[in-house]
Amino acid sequence: MEKEIKVTKLTIELGNKTIELSVEDARKLHDALNDIFQKEVNQYIPYSPSYPIYPTQPFITWCDTKTYGNKIVCNDNTITYSY
Repeated sequence: MEKEIKVTKLTIELGNKTIELSVEDARKLHDALNDIFQKEVNQYIPYSPSYPIYPTQPFITWCDTKTYGNKIVCNDNTITYSY
């Protein structure tokens, strides 16, 4: 049978001074120190594509096409282009 561990207070000795904190006060101290010493984490994922990425990047669809003047018909989709 394992014994249950229960923390009821935290005792800190600084030189010749002794400080006792309740669990609640120790948590408040932890939060305050964490605000001061917490490391800032930047979520940066490096990405170096070999070609430029544009928000409206064209995509290629392979299909049988029919050309009518300035229109291309691909799988019942009509694309109009101009120079």
